[in-house]
Amino acid sequence: MRRLIAGLLGLIFAATDAAFALGASQRARLLRAGEWWLGANPGHGEAGVRFDVVLVDGAGRIRRIADAFRLGD
Repeated sequence: MRRLIAGLLGLIFAATDAAFALGASQRARLLRAGEWWLGANPGHGEAGVRFDVVLVDGAGRIRRIADAFRLGD
């Protein structure tokens, strides 16, 4: 039963919308880190900056959501 529940939760967790995967405070923290990194590395990010999100469920399945959010969103 626990495996079934874990599998179902894994399917739910692998949502296509990255906004459901990260809370507002987590995104804010990543954005601050990105701003710091860009400040320390002038010239990088001139073409834009995006954040990809990698989700890992209880069974170890990995799903990458490319361009989940961007600096300035």
